[in-house]
Amino acid sequence: CRDDYSLVIESVDEVLYHRFEALLAEDLAAVDLSGLVVALTTPFDDNDEIDKERLVEHVQFLARSNVRRLLVAGTTGEFFSLSDTERRCALSLVREYFPGMVLFNAGAEGLGRTRKLVRCGEECGADALVVITPYYFANCTTEGLASYFREVSAMTDMPLVLYNFPRHAQNHLSKEALKTVPHTALKDSSADLSLIDATPAYFLGNDRKIIEACEKGAKGFVTGTANATPEPYVAIENALRINAREDATAIQDTISILAERFHGHDQIARLKQAIAQKIPGYPVRVRPPLI
Repeated sequence: CRDDYSLVIESVDEVLYHRFEALLAEDLAAVDLSGLVVALTTPFDDNDEIDKERLVEHVQFLARSNVRRLLVAGTTGEFFSLSDTERRCALSLVREYFPGMVLFNAGAEGLGRTRKLVRCGEECGADALVVITPYYFANCTTEGLASYFREVSAMTDMPLVLYNFPRHAQNHLSKEALKTVPHTALKDSSADLSLIDATPAYFLGNDRKIIEACEKGAKGFVTGTANATPEPYVAIENALRINAREDATAIQDTISILAERFHGHDQIARLKQAIAQKIPGYPVRVRPPLI
């Protein structure tokens, strides 16, 4: 207990953690996170401000396409280039105009800013919080990352999705770390399917392995490509839900081709160009250092 009487969990016994798993599963069921989650892009106008009108048009387009879950301010949403005020703006707009589940990336480079963003998620009506591993200081120890996320978990009663993206954050969430952190789910962009058994609910962040991951127990998948072409992603979600393996395999082939098309350092810019073909006037601008 700190001097201000706030309690910080320093460690969680593995047996105790497993006792929490049923409760965490109830959290997941309550907000129905399972299935497709679209990592939303953030449109910027000619003044380099969030284009609110186009953002609203885009989320309404996705809703009409039967997308049920959005992630605001994720990597595809260029969270690394957004101020806290801009993150709040994007979340508030999406919450107001999107009828489905809204996840919000509250992760930042350290606990202080993350705490403020967690409060933002709570105040603006997010259904679940996503928190990426801390970045800049690379290759943190397992215990260091576990300690970080235990503090994050203690900040909120909301469903908490840990976000593993070691290629960019340069920190990898291991099985050992996951097993000591109370959390609702893991969003894993490393596609390390061995982590499926170490988390209450695994969400894949790799378009090419959707069927493989779901057959091994993943609860869903997160993708940015569906911003422009939601149809095959909604279709594979539905096929997997009814166990239509043959249909899902054919759709996976289409998705893998799409994933290759949008792969590369300029993938967010090309994705915005594709959205503009569906939503006239959608701005294709990305913020430097992206091109």
